[in-house]
Amino acid sequence: MASKRASRHRSAPNFDNGQKLTYVMDYEDGMPTIKNFGGYRITMYFEDHNPPHFHIVSPTQEAVVEIATLTVAAGSMAPARLRTALEWAARNRALLLNKWNELHNDE
Repeated sequence: MASKRASRHRSAPNFDNGQKLTYVMDYEDGMPTIKNFGGYRITMYFEDHNPPHFHIVSPTQEAVVEIATLTVAAGSMAPARLRTALEWAARNRALLLNKWNELHNDE
């Protein structure tokens, strides 16, 4: 069966300094982009394993970060990119937890 690429833009509540956050649902890789930093992004997989976490993905690296502690659980990322992503995640932890629950059908 051929892979079918489809994307859909959605708006989320205002979280990041009053700006409306838009994320892209990309069904080819099953990873909706939560935040795009240009060159790297924060994503989550549908129905991924616990504990709740997100992925920081660049073309050459990937890090897995636990939402509760903002600790890198696996992988690696360039220090400047990691710092920027973790600062954003700290300000938007509620959004990340809500998105995790939405993608994993948790109550």
